[in-house]
Amino acid sequence: MHTDEAVHAVKLGGLLEGRGYVYDPSEYHGPTLNYFTLVPALLSGRRTLADLTEVTLRVVPAFFGTALLLWMLLLVPVIGRTAVLGGLLFAAVSPSLVFYSRYYIQEIPLLFFTLGTIACAVRYGLRPSFGWAAAAGLCAGLAHATKETCVIVWAAAATAGLVLFLTERKRPRERTKVRWTHSAAALACGLAVSALFFSSFFKNLPGVTDSFAAYGTYLRRAGESVHVHPWHYYLRILGWWKAQGGPVWSEAPVFIFGAIGIVSVFSSGARRLGEAERAASRFLVLFTVFLTVAVSVIPYKTPWNLVLFWGGWMITAGMGLDHLLTRLAGPGPRKVVLAAFAVSAVFLLRQSLLAVTTFDRDPRNPYVHSHPGPDYGRLVNRVRAAADAAPEGTAVRVDVIVPEHGYWPLPWSLRRLDAVAWRDTVDAAASRPDVVLAVPELRDKLVHWLIESPPPGERSLYVPLFDEPLELRPGVPVEGWARKDVADRMNR
Repeated sequence: MHTDEAVHAVKLGGLLEGRGYVYDPSEYHGPTLNYFTLVPALLSGRRTLADLTEVTLRVVPAFFGTALLLWMLLLVPVIGRTAVLGGLLFAAVSPSLVFYSRYYIQEIPLLFFTLGTIACAVRYGLRPSFGWAAAAGLCAGLAHATKETCVIVWAAAATAGLVLFLTERKRPRERTKVRWTHSAAALACGLAVSALFFSSFFKNLPGVTDSFAAYGTYLRRAGESVHVHPWHYYLRILGWWKAQGGPVWSEAPVFIFGAIGIVSVFSSGARRLGEAERAASRFLVLFTVFLTVAVSVIPYKTPWNLVLFWGGWMITAGMGLDHLLTRLAGPGPRKVVLAAFAVSAVFLLRQSLLAVTTFDRDPRNPYVHSHPGPDYGRLVNRVRAAADAAPEGTAVRVDVIVPEHGYWPLPWSLRRLDAVAWRDTVDAAASRPDVVLAVPELRDKLVHWLIESPPPGERSLYVPLFDEPLELRPGVPVEGWARKDVADRMNR
């Protein structure tokens, strides 16, 4: 489990165990991920954090990662059946979308609700109705309740709509007339569903205002050095990435077909569409481009944020395929295009399989970010072995001491131990535990606390739990110590 997955899992554990959910505007993002996970958790009989498994958690992003393909079907009246099928296939084998569809984080559900908002809004543009307006509003509200970065989506959509309004040569009477009742319905549905989740279903009303206060926090974090990358960071990951000793990672075929699709909707040779369909196609293209630019220029970047705009590229790639097959004359050129598309899909599928098997936590995979490495399993197994050997069993005393709450994802892996203390520094007033995990910088303080400071007759000998420091995740090594009597039982 990645650190972020572990954090969300522990938050879910509190909800399952009856401690409720309170939105924190400074951390953790929106509440929908936790509430949606109640469904598989309760259906599978999971009632506590200790009961949860990785499968219980990851089935949620897996569901949304698969279901988001269905939104594309709503676009058949706009971009055509061929374009939709092409986009569906590319999305199904995209390494980035497949990889993050098994991560227990908010990005894939956010993409699901983003595509839902756009698809429903586009259908509203073709034929305005109360239903499409309400559906778009519901999806927008759920996107807001999923993650704060939905505002980037809204900004891109608004910019695309404004540019389209100013540049389209349609007479005013031909433009889609948005009824105020439909707008009110969309706004009401969006606000209602967002407030429902942020208020923890009316148990924490301040959560609604906190959902807007959170933007101040995230604006301040936008320039944090640890996650600051150049504007082309996502384009480099998706275009061409190769670490020493690793395979080539590239989703360039999506870019190529997508670029053709983008150009096609503005070219004189574009497929013949009605006024509304052409406007809707151009809106999809403009939205995708503006969203890509917006996410790229923001300095704060983590690799999973790329999925926010990558879903739109699947649609434009399908449009590119459709354009080539429509404009090229004769079966020969069309067979070449279909062959190129098939080879591209196989190329992407191969990477997807590597990403979720051999390279699922390997830093040579560009989608892996600060993931626990091979040391982590050894570390956790040694602590569990100490618990198995101790008379107290799961009640064995364990102190984990890492500054700035840097001990994640251990709270997930040690969730079945009942007496774990999580500390940022050595607490000289605390009683001595059976097992200690701590960063090497605290060794002197640890020795003084465990061995030197106790009065004669109350001192215990502590021995290394493993031969050398082991990494929780890249750059975070910890040392392990066990009281000698515990270590002796482990070695019998």
